[in-house]
Amino acid sequence: MRFSALALFAATLLVSGCKKKETAPTSEPTGSAAPMTKPVTPPAADPTPAAPAAPATPGPVVGWEKMADIQLPTPKGVPEKGMWSAGKATKDGDRLDNFVDGSDYWISMRMLDCNLPMVQEAATKSADERGLLDYCFATPTGKLKDFPLIAKNDSVRAVKAGHVVLIASLGAAGEGKLKAADLEAYLESLDLASISKL
Repeated sequence: MRFSALALFAATLLVSGCKKKETAPTSEPTGSAAPMTKPVTPPAADPTPAAPAAPATPGPVVGWEKMADIQLPTPKGVPEKGMWSAGKATKDGDRLDNFVDGSDYWISMRMLDCNLPMVQEAATKSADERGLLDYCFATPTGKLKDFPLIAKNDSVRAVKAGHVVLIASLGAAGEGKLKAADLEAYLESLDLASISKL
């Protein structure tokens, strides 16, 4: 009995001494499933800003003869002896007239056809770069005889009749004597319905 207990004790020591400490695996075993995580969606790219729309469907430009035939009545509140004078030669789709009394400049009237190539080319430019051409692109602020009215400041009013924009602005002599309401009344006196059909 004594021998067998001693042999048993020695065998136990031998077996326990042979066991190695188990260590955690350093990598996933081959063929094991990856940890369950939700796929990460890449951040959405900023949308590319859309190019500004063209001011009108490209089409024919009003010829200079028809532009010259548009009648400009005498504005209210200006000197009776004043008259409309061409600010420059009328071209296809472009006319400029000034109401003057001698050397006093009261009102300027510009008519631009938004189908002009120079207007179409300005579609990708900023409002500041477009200058007066921006009235073809500007968002209306009201209505005048059911036509879009554009008011950017107190010295200019514009109305869009079809693809022609009519821009009335105060001259040096008109400032302080005429108001934006007078420019609106003047634009309203024009035959906008006929101009819209040119």
